[in-house]
Amino acid sequence: WIEADWHDALDVVVEAIKMAGKDVGVLSTPHSTLEELYLAGQLAKKLGGASDFRLRRSDFSGDAARAGIPWLGLPIAELGNCDRFLVVGSFLRKDHPLIAHRLRQAAKRGAKVNVIGCAADDWLMPIANRVTVAPSDLPAALAKAGEGAIGESLKSGKKVAILLGNLAEQHAQAATLHAL
Repeated sequence: WIEADWHDALDVVVEAIKMAGKDVGVLSTPHSTLEELYLAGQLAKKLGGASDFRLRRSDFSGDAARAGIPWLGLPIAELGNCDRFLVVGSFLRKDHPLIAHRLRQAAKRGAKVNVIGCAADDWLMPIANRVTVAPSDLPAALAKAGEGAIGESLKSGKKVAILLGNLAEQHAQAATLHAL
């Protein structure tokens, strides 16, 4: 270790990045702000490298089929206007407490919440239909969901939201879950 001031240390970092060229990759935490993620992406682009924030993702096979960046598909506030939900692969209260609150409020107004997951944890709201399977069986359970009570529940809704949780995003077959 060599003690250095910030100016000298940053000069060394800049030189190392210039030498690496297109071999540079920027990994950002998904907890970063949109502005920080944007700047990290711009830095990677300027250097000719790549940028990503999906640190726990293991299946990238569906990336070519996806247009743009992944997002919820609607503002969080709009979840309250949905009358049917299907939540796949989520420990909702732990992973997404704000979304859990919105779903709980919607359920109080009569929305039906359907769940396909790997644990029968208490969501502190009425669950219309729940399928609990081993993680390896999530894609098969989701593929069959349209044929049973979950499918009937979703078909009877006017505004439906399908939400993939952290377990689904980090699943070994995440691209298959997205496609389904």
